[in-house]
Amino acid sequence: MTFVDNHDTGRESSEALHANIEAANAYILTMPGTPCIFLSHWKAYKKAIKKLILARRIAGITNQSTVFYSEGEDNGYSVGVKGNNGSALLLLGTTTTSTDGYELACEGENYKLYITKGLDLTAINEVGDEKSTITLPSFVTAQEGTYAYFEEPSTWSNTINVWAWYSNATNDNLYGSTAKWPGVSTDVTYAGENNGKKVFLWKYSGTNNAPDKIIFNDGTNQTNDFDFVNGSYYTIDGSQAVVTGIRKITVTTNKKNDSDNKRYNLSGQRVPPDYKGIVIVKGKKYIN
Repeated sequence: MTFVDNHDTGRESSEALHANIEAANAYILTMPGTPCIFLSHWKAYKKAIKKLILARRIAGITNQSTVFYSEGEDNGYSVGVKGNNGSALLLLGTTTTSTDGYELACEGENYKLYITKGLDLTAINEVGDEKSTITLPSFVTAQEGTYAYFEEPSTWSNTINVWAWYSNATNDNLYGSTAKWPGVSTDVTYAGENNGKKVFLWKYSGTNNAPDKIIFNDGTNQTNDFDFVNGSYYTIDGSQAVVTGIRKITVTTNKKNDSDNKRYNLSGQRVPPDYKGIVIVKGKKYIN
């Protein structure tokens, strides 16, 4: 059995893997053996792991498969595994390995997985984004600028720091070259509680563009490296939903305030009070 993290390593932030988690799972799902996916990784990277599992099945890789190619380079590693139906070629980091005779099955940060040309990749291509079933608390609302919410694990301390950066050659930090771990807490405020867990709002106060990556931490414990999506509601397992800024309201219509509550559809046309759908009232969108 092979695994990246388990309930022992995963429960302690100092023991858990925090970077290249997708790539690490790509490795165990390409190699011979019986891979076991850690639940937190499955929740955070479900779409990518689904594709990797499908690629393994399509190539017919099992615990009896054999490694026919293995090559390390200064900035990467390549490995080829022969399955019952074809072969898989995994490139980690930057490599010079030829992919002739293969086609790209899936890819993510610091990895690309190829399988033998001619195998049916339809199932992989049909994997879509997961629809969120989480119900956001009422205090989680849309904000201006760059921001995100974080639901803190109950075992963490009350101080939340944010470490945010760009996926470029030098991994520039959002807060500049003088930023030091564990990051910034001054832009983080307590927002409320959800099911007994504290929720914090991080709202960037600077003028730089939104980052590509983000980590939440309390100085001791930390999340994985998450892709940053503006307006996301994060938990320890990653982004669970994105705040849309659209909410349902009831607008009182009487002669005194009717002029203030004029409704318009998304085409800019004025609509009556009983119009069904998304309406714009005083410059904000609502579901009527």
